[in-house]
Amino acid sequence: MARGHHYKRPKKEPPELNITTFLNLMVVLVPFLLITAVFSRITIMELSLPAGEGGKVSNKQQLTIEVIVREKGLEISNGKQVLARFPLLKAEEVELVADDEGSVDTSKLYDLELLSEFLVKIKSKYPDKT
Repeated sequence: MARGHHYKRPKKEPPELNITTFLNLMVVLVPFLLITAVFSRITIMELSLPAGEGGKVSNKQQLTIEVIVREKGLEISNGKQVLARFPLLKAEEVELVADDEGSVDTSKLYDLELLSEFLVKIKSKYPDKT
């Protein structure tokens, strides 16, 4: 009879994962990336679309009107100089209401009626260009 040596091998236990160094890296890296991320960009796109006349070149001078929204009010420009400025209305003159989230719609502080009247005057002055 053959005699074999039988001994029990210890069962291999799965190794314990040490993730503390990874978590330390994430604690430092995530806030850094959030701080350096660019969330929004404000750009001005200038579009000059051709007229529907088959691309004919005209000698007429174009009328450019820009309405610029600033923190202190509205400005109307022709691309070279400011034609008119409309300051913000006083907060007492306008009823500001907060929505469900608590944010206030500040667009009511801009005098849109006065802006509309000024744009109508430009339209009547240059009816064929606007």
